[in-house]
Amino acid sequence: MTNQSDGLQQIIDAHFTNNIKWDPEIVEIIFTKELLPFDFASHKLQQLEAAEYFEKYLWPHFDSTASVNHIISICLMLNEKFHQNAVNWDKLLDSERFFNLFQRVIRLLGDDDVSLSCQIPPITFLIHCLQSFDIAPVQTECLKLFTIGIWSNLAYESRREQMFTDYPFLRKLWNSSNKKLNAASKCTKEIKLLYF
Repeated sequence: MTNQSDGLQQIIDAHFTNNIKWDPEIVEIIFTKELLPFDFASHKLQQLEAAEYFEKYLWPHFDSTASVNHIISICLMLNEKFHQNAVNWDKLLDSERFFNLFQRVIRLLGDDDVSLSCQIPPITFLIHCLQSFDIAPVQTECLKLFTIGIWSNLAYESRREQMFTDYPFLRKLWNSSNKKLNAASKCTKEIKLLYF
């Protein structure tokens, strides 16, 4: 074991074996001393994955007041799980917590105080969510970001039609969106079209 991973292993041994007691400061220490200085090194994430850092520590104690580093740590661990093809969506889909995580990730990406290097894990997490669009709660949150109306801007109408053929529920969303747009007042229509 290298000296670089000794510090992390000591934290794991002290806090993630036997009696696990929640201490938000541990999340901050791991993030600021073990992950960030090493550019979120894969071997560090693998160590944490082996210790079930996400399952035993991060996720059970995540709520809407979690720190930015807690959120980025969750994204890092989920990205590592995606990398290992080991994501268990069932553990994530407590709808209220997943909704809170998704909303916090979106807000974090708009925070100018968060460095670009710290925004990459949440962006990667969102990409993984978009690639898991077939999972209903994930789809629900993703659709809030990307309304179906933006599809009116596709360069090729045939591409949109192909997507509707592949995913029939999208045609229903498209038709419903167009019906609401057509029923809207002129002023509301102009505002909505600005966002499409």
